[in-house]
Amino acid sequence: MIQRISWHSLALLSTLLPGLLVSQGQAPARRAIGHVVLSDTLPRVRVEVDSAFDYLGRVTLPVGEVALAEQFIFADVRNGRIERAVIVHFEHFFPDNARVFGYPPGPAATLGAHTYLHQNWWLGPDFMAKPALDSLIRRHGLATDSTYGSDRYVRVLDESTKHEFILFYLESGTLLKGVGRVAPRVAGDIPDETAREMAQRARRAFTVLDTP
Repeated sequence: MIQRISWHSLALLSTLLPGLLVSQGQAPARRAIGHVVLSDTLPRVRVEVDSAFDYLGRVTLPVGEVALAEQFIFADVRNGRIERAVIVHFEHFFPDNARVFGYPPGPAATLGAHTYLHQNWWLGPDFMAKPALDSLIRRHGLATDSTYGSDRYVRVLDESTKHEFILFYLESGTLLKGVGRVAPRVAGDIPDETAREMAQRARRAFTVLDTP
């Protein structure tokens, strides 16, 4: 009799697997080494993060009961508070559902050899309050702002459109004080000039290199 594996069992396995591989002398499919995130699968990529950002760690985040996200978190900390962050994000829908990724038409940006949908908006407190991410931040004794401006780059990775790759560059609401209307997840709500300046800082904060 075939037993169905639940989504939370898959999430737990994804959390434990990197440690199990390392204990057996094998490199996990995705890992951080210093200021570099290496991915050997979906996609094969190397993300180099500026040394101004400290590596905080890796978390896995269930997305409802249909998907799982894996994030590598880097932070620029001032006076114990995360002022800026780079988040390297991998996400996939579980194979037992029909969900797929799709994006609205929008501005594009080229990172490495690929084209990404490029968006910016405000993120509210719920973004940093996800349990795994909040726990990681607390372990480092850090505080966060209630809002962050987000400069986001995203692309689908395969023909099934069940895997996506996202790069987030965040700046705290305190750092961007007085910029626009703080309304979480309203695309384009960050004024154009500020969005352009954030994008320039984002491109200095990380570099994406496709690997063979």
